Amino acid sequence: MKVKALLVALCLTLFMAGTALALEDYFDFNTVTYDEMIEICGMFNINIKPEVAAAIIEYREANGPFKVETDLLKVEGFTQMLFYALDPIATAGTVWFDPASAPSGVSGY
Repeated sequence: MKVKALLVALCLTLFMAGTALALEDYFDFNTVTYDEMIEICGMFNINIKPEVAAAIIEYREANGPFKVETDLLKVEGFTQMLFYALDPIATAGTVWFDPASAPSGVSGY
């Protein structure tokens, strides 16, 4: 019985540690490079097209930093679906993604 309890405790500890590490693997759209964006999205199985990643970098360079997360919806090819997929791992400056803040009527499905 002690071995079973020990194994359960070990599994829970490893799960919690993995969850904490995953939460630190986010990126900021105002500082991320193209390669980092592709790599991190791939780690989380988020399909970001290379041309959309490039458009994000180009938009940022032309317009300055994103002030709020919904500014990303102004980037050509950046869909609401991608907006929702990035919610747990990305930020725009100090603003965490909040899918509820997406403008109404915006779609990308």
